[in-house]
Amino acid sequence: MWTAEVARTEADYLRAAPFRPLSDDGYQNGPAVFLTLGVHSGYVLDGDTVYWCIEFEPGLVVVRFSGDTLALAALPSPNPAFGGREATADEWEAWDEDAPDPQVELVFTPWDAQFEEDERFVLASEDEDRRFLAAVSKGNALQDALVIDDLEAWRGACLQNLAS
Repeated sequence: MWTAEVARTEADYLRAAPFRPLSDDGYQNGPAVFLTLGVHSGYVLDGDTVYWCIEFEPGLVVVRFSGDTLALAALPSPNPAFGGREATADEWEAWDEDAPDPQVELVFTPWDAQFEEDERFVLASEDEDRRFLAAVSKGNALQDALVIDDLEAWRGACLQNLAS
């Protein structure tokens, strides 16, 4: 696993997100679908907590893994037209294209780094690897326990669950 420091502003953004508890079934029939879709995502290790940041309409979906506790937050993109959404004139007026965008920094910067020779990413330490694997172990176990008879129907149900 490769790692890099996350800026304090992005770490604070994640910590302040409006998370709601996520049941085992809610995970298996919701955000687990992202592992089958090839969406852009990144992970942030914060102590013994992992934030899985997934680029998805309407912006950023974040799953928090912390021990045996799972939580979910959906954060709108700062870009008012993200995902082809029709933005209002007021939204365009309020949007600062040059302002920091946590979604870009948490998802696209690490995603792009895998294709670039960038010295800011270093091999994770054994302690970081251990804490990461411990934090996501429940999610991994839930994923391993999934039995999917009809992949497309399951994906559709998961996406519907995420939209509600």
